Amino acid sequence: MVKKGDFIIIEYTGYDENGNIFDSTSGEIAKQVHGKEGSLLIFFGVDSMVQGMENAITSMKNGEEIEFSLSPDKAFGVKDKNKINVLPLSEFDKNEFKLYSGLIVQMETKFGVLNGKVKTVNNGRVLIDFNHPLAGQNVKYKLKLVEVLDDVNGKINGLMAKLGVEGTFDVNGVKITISLNKGQTEEELKKARLTLAIKNMIPEIKEVEFKKNGSSIPEKVQ
Repeated sequence: MVKKGDFIIIEYTGYDENGNIFDSTSGEIAKQVHGKEGSLLIFFGVDSMVQGMENAITSMKNGEEIEFSLSPDKAFGVKDKNKINVLPLSEFDKNEFKLYSGLIVQMETKFGVLNGKVKTVNNGRVLIDFNHPLAGQNVKYKLKLVEVLDDVNGKINGLMAKLGVEGTFDVNGVKITISLNKGQTEEELKKARLTLAIKNMIPEIKEVEFKKNGSSIPEKVQ
């Protein structure tokens, strides 16, 4: 049984009610949605996930593949008329961009910051739908639970791949020493993100040390 806090690797494809693929871990759609093609590492119960998919995963085993359909309340929500708003054109900076039907805009709403799709622009008024594009739709998923990562080494490998950190590491008790490959972009940011991820997700590790070019910078996880 998969539980909150587990590191899991999944592969999936999502279909809308017309059979069109809207999300996947393979093909061009994966590159568009996730920036890469291939399986995804999920920190289960923490990383954002469609409720119905999360429910399905809890009873899956390593290597298991399933297909299932989800109603809107378990997927992307029902269509909420309160998220369809008419706004005056004067609220938009016409010198910044041209409004047209189909344009996606990001705005502060009473529901928080949301992306909205411009439906019409008429007579100085703009009709925008802030519902999720798949709200109100039944969707279908093909899902594979590739693996549940149980050991620390597997978790570290997964985190490094997810965060784009290239290098090797050695775990000695409660300490991990990481040697970064040369020439990485945003190296300091990646180190900070990896340290924070280890701190929050792998409590067995109490101290993190990065080594590069023969030097070491100790960073202790509190």
